[in-house]
Amino acid sequence: MILPSLTSLRARLLLGVIAGLVVLQVASSIAVYALQHRALYKRFDQALMTTAKALSSQFKYDKSKGARFDMDEAPMSEFQRPKGHDYFQVWRSDGSVVARSQTLGEANLPTVPSAQRPVAYDCPLPRGEAGRAVQMTIELQQKGPPERRNPPQVVTLVVAKEIEAVLNDLWTLGWILAGTSLASVLVAGGLALAVVTHGLRPLGRVTRQIADVGPSDLGARIDPAGLPAELQPVAQRLNEMLARLQTAFDRERGFTADAAHEFRNPIAAIRSTGEVALASPQTPDEYRQDIAQMVALAAGMQGMVEKLLVLARLDAGLVPLNLVSVALDEVVAPAVAALGQSLESSAVSLDCRIGTGLAAVADRDLLGLVVKNALDNAAEYVDAGGRITVEGSNSGSAVVLTVTNTGCRLAPEQASCVFERFWRADPARSAAGAHAGLGLSLVARAVAVMGGTAQAIVRDGRFTLRIQVPARPPC
Repeated sequence: MILPSLTSLRARLLLGVIAGLVVLQVASSIAVYALQHRALYKRFDQALMTTAKALSSQFKYDKSKGARFDMDEAPMSEFQRPKGHDYFQVWRSDGSVVARSQTLGEANLPTVPSAQRPVAYDCPLPRGEAGRAVQMTIELQQKGPPERRNPPQVVTLVVAKEIEAVLNDLWTLGWILAGTSLASVLVAGGLALAVVTHGLRPLGRVTRQIADVGPSDLGARIDPAGLPAELQPVAQRLNEMLARLQTAFDRERGFTADAAHEFRNPIAAIRSTGEVALASPQTPDEYRQDIAQMVALAAGMQGMVEKLLVLARLDAGLVPLNLVSVALDEVVAPAVAALGQSLESSAVSLDCRIGTGLAAVADRDLLGLVVKNALDNAAEYVDAGGRITVEGSNSGSAVVLTVTNTGCRLAPEQASCVFERFWRADPARSAAGAHAGLGLSLVARAVAVMGGTAQAIVRDGRFTLRIQVPARPPC
C-alpha cells in the first residue's frame, strides 16, 4: 500500500491517530515503569530496614565498656563472607567505628547527614558496584537505676547491599515495555491505516463522481446512497451547485442562440436592403426610403445592444447607485408625456393616475430607465383602440407603480416568463428586430438592484406590471 501524501486528509488523520497512540503508549509505559521502580525500591528498602532493626537489637551499652556490638548472638552469614555483597558499619558520635561486617574489610560505607528517622539512599559500594543503604541513629541506654546511669550514647548504623538485581529487573522491564510499545504502535498504526482508508472510501467515490462531471454532462448528480451522515450535506450542496451551474450553462447557451437569432434577422434585412439598392438604379426618394429602413433597423439593434450592456453592468454590480428620495410623479410624468406624443396618431388611450407626495428611495436615472421600459412594453403590446393605465400608490414600506395595458394574449401561467431575457410568447419570433424581449428583463434586474421587486399579472386580457420600490423612510 502506497503511503498517502502528507498533505492529504488520510495522512493527517493517520498521523493524528498514530501520534495519539504513541503518546498514550509512552505515557502508560512510563507510568508502569515508574510504579514498578517504586515498588522494587520500596521492597528492597524494607528488606534493608528489617536487617538494620535486627542488627540494632544486638547493641549493648555498659558503664565500663560503653557501646559494643555482639555479632555472635545473632549470626548473619551474609555479613561474614569476605566477598559478599551485604555490608554494615557502626560509628560512635565521635566518629570511631564500633563494628563493621567482614565483607567490608577496611573500607568505609558512605553516610548522609544524621537524621532522627531512618534514611534510605543510593551509594557506591567498596568493590565499585551500585548499592542501596539504610542509615539509622540508635540511642543506647545504660542499665541500672536512673540516678546511676550515664547519658545515653548515640551510634549510627548503616546497612548496605548491592542493588544489581533490582537494576537488572528494571532494565529488563524497560526493554519489554519499549518492545511492546513499538509493537503496539505498529499494529495499531496498521489498523488505523485500514480503518482510515475504509472510512474515506465514500469520499473517494464522491471525488470520482465529481471528476466525471464535465461541461457537456452537467445533468449528472452525486448519488447520496450509502454515504455517511457527515457526507450527506456535502453531496446535497454539491448537487445544488451542479444544478445552478447547469442552469447557468443552459442560460448561457440559450442567451448565445437567442442573441444570434435576434441580431441575424435585422442584419440580414439591412444587407438585403443594401443589396437591392445597389442592384439597380433608383430614384432619390427610393434611396432615402431604403436608407431610412436601414437606419431604423440599426437603431433597433443599437437599442438591443444598449440594453444588453446595461444588464451586463447590473449583473456585475458596475452600475453606481445614488439612492436618494425621488418623487415618483417627477419621474413618471415626462415618460408618460413622451409616450402620449407617440400615441397621438393611434386610437390608444393613456390614463395616468400618479398623485403627488409619493417618494421612493431609488436612483433617479435607474428609476427613469425602469419607467421608460415599462411604458414601452405596454405601448408595444397594447391592442388597437386599447388602453394603457399608469397608477401609483403607497403600501407603507414601498411605493407601488403599476402599468396596465389591454390586448394581452398571454396565458396566466406565462406571466412569470416575461422577465426572462429574449423570451417572447411568439415561438416563431416573427417580429424579430422589433421586440427583443429585453425590456422587462432590464426592469426586473434594475428594480432588484434598488431593493425592490417586479411582478407580472395576466388577468382578463390585461397585462399588469407591478413595480415596488422602497418608500422614503419617515423623518
